[in-house]
Amino acid sequence: MSLAAGTRPGPYEILAPLGAGGMGEVHRARDTRLRGDVAIKVLPQAIASGGAWERFEREARAASALNHGILKQQPSNNDARLWRAILHLLAGQNAVAQEDLRIILDREPLNVPARMFLGETMRMERDLPGAVQQQQQVLEQAPKNMSARNLALADMDGGELDKARGLLEEKRSMFPNNYMWRATWALLLALEGKRQEALQTMDNETLKFLGGSVLTTLGAAEFYAVLENTPKALE
Repeated sequence: MSLAAGTRPGPYEILAPLGAGGMGEVHRARDTRLRGDVAIKVLPQAIASGGAWERFEREARAASALNHGILKQQPSNNDARLWRAILHLLAGQNAVAQEDLRIILDREPLNVPARMFLGETMRMERDLPGAVQQQQQVLEQAPKNMSARNLALADMDGGELDKARGLLEEKRSMFPNNYMWRATWALLLALEGKRQEALQTMDNETLKFLGGSVLTTLGAAEFYAVLENTPKALE
């Protein structure tokens, strides 16, 4: 589903496209309720079904509530601002999340979580060079950080599967029992066309973990979409 400028899905007015990828299209839009610009993610049918939108909307309301709580009283509270940015990210409001993350990094350039999430929002908007730059900077600060996984995802999005494989193999020993790492490896195998290996890697325990939040659930949906298993993606 592609949205033209001026389209009004619900309380949003579409302003301009920001990017597109396997997880759908992203548009800059005006939220008439929150009275600010947001990023609207249009999900593929295989991902959008099953109540995912309602979960996105709940997280957006939670993020908006922070504006009238801690941050209104303590605008310099970076911890609260980071949580608000994460909630906006989960709700698909990447432009708003980026604004908060950049404010944090202006104050604390070495804030690893803020830079890692900034890179992830850039990846979602298909700014792959920017995403790679941010995640590489995180790895320079913290070589054992999980951002290596995010960097590999950016490489996959750019079609650089060999580069992603090399990075994941290099860092594998640091995360032997990490479900996020295992899910990323499974996605790489799927993209490489190694269906059976991918399915074996994406085991029940990993799937159970991925069902814990919207963002990780979408990762599982993307995995099955790559395998062209629409019923499982919908599940």
